[in-house]
Amino acid sequence: CWQRMLFCAHPLFLAKSLFSLLLPAFSPGIGEGWTFVAHLVNSKPVAPFTALTLIAFLKVAGHALQRAFGRQFMKLMRLVCLEYLPLINKATDHKDTSEAAGYRNLDKYLQMFQASGKLDPPKGRDLPAN
Repeated sequence: CWQRMLFCAHPLFLAKSLFSLLLPAFSPGIGEGWTFVAHLVNSKPVAPFTALTLIAFLKVAGHALQRAFGRQFMKLMRLVCLEYLPLINKATDHKDTSEAAGYRNLDKYLQMFQASGKLDPPKGRDLPAN
């Protein structure tokens, strides 16, 4: 079930991210992306869906959000790392390997973000024009 959800979420997040890159002066997807993340972190986490949805969204649209919102995005990511990730940890059944894997993937991704201070563009964004 959660794999199907991610299969649907990835193309949606990618489309919104790419639209903002192609038409930077007109990027309605960025504001909606910000609203989505804000709504997610203001909701009670549901394992494994919350961790998987957040990591899928950040991998695809996080770079565009960081470019668009700058310091506000950094504050939001600090909130996710320091306050929301522990809530996800509490909601996760670590005996269930699939739930634990979602949490570990998000934790690892957020640690990489904290170390570098930036999110990389989504894979495939800069494909050659051939």
